Amino acid sequence: MINKISLENIKKHLPIRDKTAHKGDAGHVVVIGGGELHFAGGALLAAMAALNTGAGLVSLVVPSKSYMRISHAPAELMCYAIDGFNLETAGFLSKADVIVIGPGLGQNAWSKQALTYVLTLNQAVLYDADALNLIAKDDLGASIFLTKESKSIFTPHPGEAARLLNTTIADVQSDREVACKKIAALHHCTVVLKGAESLVYNHENGFSLCPVANAALATAGSGDVLAGIMGSFWAQGLKAYDAATSGVGLHASFAEGKKKLVASDLVRAAAEFNHDE
Repeated sequence: MINKISLENIKKHLPIRDKTAHKGDAGHVVVIGGGELHFAGGALLAAMAALNTGAGLVSLVVPSKSYMRISHAPAELMCYAIDGFNLETAGFLSKADVIVIGPGLGQNAWSKQALTYVLTLNQAVLYDADALNLIAKDDLGASIFLTKESKSIFTPHPGEAARLLNTTIADVQSDREVACKKIAALHHCTVVLKGAESLVYNHENGFSLCPVANAALATAGSGDVLAGIMGSFWAQGLKAYDAATSGVGLHASFAEGKKKLVASDLVRAAAEFNHDE
């Protein structure tokens, strides 16, 4: 049985702050990306999406060469230029409630070092974009560390799913449910297979389907925004599966009725969304 994701249903899961809550109660999301200067915008989009969907604290980590690209970031974001990942330079990552790694990450030496460090932390981590492509190359020993679907969310589009499974996009698209199951089994994760009618799967909860196919979402940075939304909900206390389904459904709802948009439109929609309406 496949559950249908709807805005009405996901509102039952969305985190609502207690009147006496402080920022620490709403979770700390750390976004790691921007491994190349021209990719840093993706990391910024993810961080802003996390902030605008209620995360109490959001940090953005990029290499120093990309810092100029995010220098206009809103004052609410905590921004870090880190060139080497170790306990001294990046020890604060162990205090994050959720790490989102991959938006604009790239696949260079910095990207690999960042991902390798994150893999050793035993944190709740959402792996997106080039984090998935690096894991697919299987030269980081990621399989040693990815052991719990409650602590790992993978968010591949069909191309990334094909690389994770060492197959073709056509094979993935021919049976998206099987692809989800294989990725979950191989990498011990909750899977969000993006695309028209995105699927969410893990072994414990089974499948949820977002019955939306909207070409307006086929725009640069859209997936980065989705990663930030899911990371935010996860950090605010939702289980990995509920954070994934809620993020997918809400992200799709922001594009409803739109024929075209840009990713920053989704970030603005996140800021305007009222959970209680």
